[in-house]
Amino acid sequence: MGGRPQNQKRTVVNLGMSLMIVILVGLSLAVIAALSLSSAKSNFNMSENLKNHTSDYYEASNMAQERIAADSFKDESFEIAMSESQVLSVEVKDGCIVKYQVENISTWESDNFLQLMD
Repeated sequence: MGGRPQNQKRTVVNLGMSLMIVILVGLSLAVIAALSLSSAKSNFNMSENLKNHTSDYYEASNMAQERIAADSFKDESFEIAMSESQVLSVEVKDGCIVKYQVENISTWESDNFLQLMD
């Protein structure tokens, strides 16, 4: 009879340790899943922004090419709006395109800031 209570005690300790390991593994998987979901959403938003920017650039580029062709490559300088903050700046001189550049027309302001020192 003396051996039986000791066996029960070991079983309870073994069961408790196994339960703690299962809970730890479950929490770890939940954290990894949350981080993966956050990363996927961030990547999707970045891809959407890049798609919109690329689309705006090609639309402005097509307009610039049509204008240059319609004017038969005469010397001129003009800008075509791509978005609220960017323009495509084009310059034609002596029948050649000498400038074809995206320029920012607004100042950049941070959405938030991190205070490092009090």
